[in-house]
Amino acid sequence: MKNLHLFSALLLAFILRFAFVAFYGDLTKDYYWEHGELSKNLTAGKGYSLFYFQEDSLLQRFSPDAHPFPSAYMPPGYTFVLTPFIIIENVKVRNILLITFQTLCSLLLIYLLYTFTSEHFGVVPAIIAAYAGAMLPDFIYSVVSFTPTILYQCGIIFILILLYKEDPSSQKISWKIFAISFLLLYLRSEFFLFAILLIIFWMLTTKVRKALIFAALLGVMLTPWIIRNYLIFEEFIPFTTSSGLNFYRGNNPGEIGDWGDDLTNSELRMVPRNNRFEIAFNAIYTHHAIQYVLEHPFTTIGRAVNKAVALWTFDFYDTRNNALILAFYSLVISVFFFVGLLLSFDWKNHYYTYLFFLSATMVSAVFFVLLRYQTTLRAMVIPFASYGVVRMWELFRRKFRSLSPGNDQ
Repeated sequence: MKNLHLFSALLLAFILRFAFVAFYGDLTKDYYWEHGELSKNLTAGKGYSLFYFQEDSLLQRFSPDAHPFPSAYMPPGYTFVLTPFIIIENVKVRNILLITFQTLCSLLLIYLLYTFTSEHFGVVPAIIAAYAGAMLPDFIYSVVSFTPTILYQCGIIFILILLYKEDPSSQKISWKIFAISFLLLYLRSEFFLFAILLIIFWMLTTKVRKALIFAALLGVMLTPWIIRNYLIFEEFIPFTTSSGLNFYRGNNPGEIGDWGDDLTNSELRMVPRNNRFEIAFNAIYTHHAIQYVLEHPFTTIGRAVNKAVALWTFDFYDTRNNALILAFYSLVISVFFFVGLLLSFDWKNHYYTYLFFLSATMVSAVFFVLLRYQTTLRAMVIPFASYGVVRMWELFRRKFRSLSPGNDQ
């Protein structure tokens, strides 16, 4: 019966995603955001490059005639995933294959959700988790979101499944954890924070050898990217050149999420237009963000708390027309999640997941909340929320039975 429910959830997920693409997708669209433009430049022989100027306008859309600057703006993982698709010249065929690939990854995500939830919360919560993964709007939309979101979600759940299954007393790390860590690190840089928390946790729990091995492996994983960046920029860049902008967007004189003001824009126009453009670009935003933090420490702390709360509830700063709908949707999931989290709290059993929650909260508090951050986090929220649904239903049934006339004493 449980396999039938899993199959039904996967079938429903496929139908909903197919319907979404059929009614709202655009198979003629030839824009895949930053990763797509990086991939187009790469396949056009322009190297791993992105930004260029057209007069005083800073652009990133691919142009055969442009001479973009070398880039480290995005980690290269998803760019290389896109590259085989970008090679396909027929845009419609390319989009069909790319969306099919992302749909299959979305179905894998549902399977992993079911597996994780069934192992730690039981079959009924697992069935709920599978159907939630099939029907949640942001999970459906993610098949046409050309970001690492789905792949990162799959990787996080998979690595947590592997970590849970390890011998708690072991000082070794399986090659599977190493491989998944490598992929996650090159998909999204914030995985490094989760990895650091793991190392600290292992150090504090006498797994020193394990912590040192993993730390060494992280260094090995990052080495090719660091060497490439040093050869190109003559700077030590372990992750990306977008950290300054993201830091500024979370800590600036205007609203959270602002892309810059007249001062930053004027400084950007004065940056030398050469291969070190992104270094100067990153430095400008980093300087202004640090300056704001130093001059407004209490406001920064208050904003950090607000951003962390927004990650777990809804984005207070979202001004889109559907913001209220998204807020209600997020709050409902949050209520079930916190119920499930509290009723299942067990540090000895779930410390790896708690560390992931902590790392996601820290990233949002320091930088700012993007919708895809919530979507990524939701992959591990769903198992606890599903457990919360079951427990709340059980409490409701017991309460209803105790109040029914037949149970009066």
